[in-house]
Amino acid sequence: MGLKQTALLAMIGLGYIFLVRTVGSLFPVVFGNLLLAQCSGILSFLACAAVLIFFISFLKEYVSQEQTQLRTASVLVIVGFSFVLVVHLKEILPLFAAHIFHPVNGSHNFDVLAPWLNSVFMAVFFFVFFRQTSINQMEKLKRAALIASIGSLVLVLLRTYIVWRFFTTREVVWFYDLPLEVVIIFMPLSALGFVSILYFFASFYQQQPSRV
Repeated sequence: MGLKQTALLAMIGLGYIFLVRTVGSLFPVVFGNLLLAQCSGILSFLACAAVLIFFISFLKEYVSQEQTQLRTASVLVIVGFSFVLVVHLKEILPLFAAHIFHPVNGSHNFDVLAPWLNSVFMAVFFFVFFRQTSINQMEKLKRAALIASIGSLVLVLLRTYIVWRFFTTREVVWFYDLPLEVVIIFMPLSALGFVSILYFFASFYQQQPSRV
């Protein structure tokens, strides 16, 4: 599978993640059904895995040995999404009565910090990509990286608020755990962040040559 195809899968995955997060935040009762929760959990895991596969392909096929900063940023994003996949597994397996991850003190710390770290790594990646992309060769892609870095910073701020709420109340772990009035305020900002990242992937997809 080429880099262009993995970019398309990553776009689909990110779109699904945003859709599920929006529905789960506004209508949490929807996922009260066990079958729906199982299907949603599996698809969310696959969506996250699709983005991870893109960054692995990106590191192997796009980044040169001389681009040390971009290589480091790519590795950080791969680590971040790997952490998030573990969090998704911890949510999915109990739905199928598979209790592999036994609750221990501090386990929820990982659940809330992993998405925050991933959002930070994403912001770093887009900023480094913006700095190391030549405007003469890929003006549109450079602009998309700048927009994505700004959108990622917005998501970092939202995640930072969730982390703060978690460590002060020990109740908020996910976006949909927030009070509804807070979710409604944050939803446009979250949408802005996701759209900016999707715009980068769409621009990257268009920039890649099609395989014959």
